[in-house]
Amino acid sequence: MSTNFRRLGKLAVVLAPVVLLGACESMGSDDKALLQKTASNSEAALVEARKASDNSAQALAAARQAQATSQQALQAAQAAQADARAANEKFDRAFRRGMRK
Repeated sequence: MSTNFRRLGKLAVVLAPVVLLGACESMGSDDKALLQKTASNSEAALVEARKASDNSAQALAAARQAQATSQQALQAAQAAQADARAANEKFDRAFRRGMRK
């Protein structure tokens, strides 16, 4: 729901200067040019916001992938640790048996 409000807000920012431009027929050419430039800048800002949103989504996906890779590395390290413990215990048993003989 908040996404819809954000979209509506962005649309309002872009359309407000355009609506004002149409409503103000009696304005001078300088004021109309300023409103047109404002509308153009608002549209450009919206495009940049969309690009930033896309970049943010890509960064989030990359972070999630890095997290998954890190989790796999952790599991591999834990498995290696378990293998090392088992080998150490096996060596200890063999050493104790050798000391008894």
